[in-house]
Amino acid sequence: MKYIINCLILLSTVVITQNCQNNELKNKKHEYFTHCDDTFKKLRKKEVNSVDLIICENYIKKELWGFTHIESLTLNFLGFTEHDINVSKLAKLAKLAKLAKLNLSYNYIEKMNEEICALNKLVDLNLSNNFISYIPKNIGRLTNLQTLNLENNRIKDLPIEIAKLKNLKELNFRDNPISLNETKVNMLKRLLPKTILKTEVTSRSIEKTLHISRNVFQLLLMHQNLSKIPEELKHYQKLEFLNLTANKLKVLPDVICSLENLNRLYLIHNKIRSISKDIGKLRKLTEINLQTNELKMLPPEIGKLTNLKSLSVEDNKLSEVPNEIGNLKNLEYLTLSNNHLIKLPGTINNLIKLKYLDLSNNNFSNSEKEKIKKLLPKCEIKF
Repeated sequence: MKYIINCLILLSTVVITQNCQNNELKNKKHEYFTHCDDTFKKLRKKEVNSVDLIICENYIKKELWGFTHIESLTLNFLGFTEHDINVSKLAKLAKLAKLAKLNLSYNYIEKMNEEICALNKLVDLNLSNNFISYIPKNIGRLTNLQTLNLENNRIKDLPIEIAKLKNLKELNFRDNPISLNETKVNMLKRLLPKTILKTEVTSRSIEKTLHISRNVFQLLLMHQNLSKIPEELKHYQKLEFLNLTANKLKVLPDVICSLENLNRLYLIHNKIRSISKDIGKLRKLTEINLQTNELKMLPPEIGKLTNLKSLSVEDNKLSEVPNEIGNLKNLEYLTLSNNHLIKLPGTINNLIKLKYLDLSNNNFSNSEKEKIKKLLPKCEIKF
């Protein structure tokens, strides 16, 4: 096995990436291996400034851990697994006591080594894109840590000791099967008030996540050019917030209507022309945003969403609103601007909690405007 290693000792940096497919480098095997020997001699003397070379597996095992002056180390795409002899060598990381930056992303690491927690000078730790399922309690020892990236792993919970990282500026645990509700997120914010939390699930790992995690409460899939949604989404029964903004959906997928715990649904800026009557199954919805689509009508079943507080259907092609909208007695904000409406049903007078109604850029006559004002005397209306 051969690897490319970039050693930038003036910056105290070592970067290792795998490259087994480069035929040109294979043809220069002897030249690079000779150069590798020379370079490691210079590394020992701290004479190397910047160099690219190929090293063999033995150098990772026997040589790398001896460079105790290293302050920044990146080991990507090396295929560390529980059955790989290299993974046991990660235990030697503790020897690199001056490490301030450690990047072990894009491997097959299943456990976060306890030895990493002994690197008390670490400022930046990147363990993203692995198969880690457990974070040790000793993570709290890394009191100088400012950035912790755990994105795209299999982590189901975070130890409370993470609150000891008082210097942490950014904690990224996107794309993990962590069961997060608002209470847990608020607790983390309280324990780490100066830390930016990145918690959502994104589509970069959606296929992997859909097969691993069914406990996330929010899924953000914006700007992904999606024209359909995987059927696996139906297993996300704990999902509370789904954001599909800026995609290419033409219909509201039936699979979404099976997510009965949803309370927020964003479908902004798609090409949706119709909404299934099954939308009425989403009884816990409090907010739905259908802004900038191609809807000509809303199904009567929209009236079954009696917990809805905010409904936005601006910038569509609506020519009418169903009578059933009057059933939304908890509705506070209704946006219907930039459509083709000429009237609203008289049932809107049942919207007793409505605070704001935007009807701008439609085709209402003056008499219809006056009628609407009388039906909603306590509501702020924009024509």
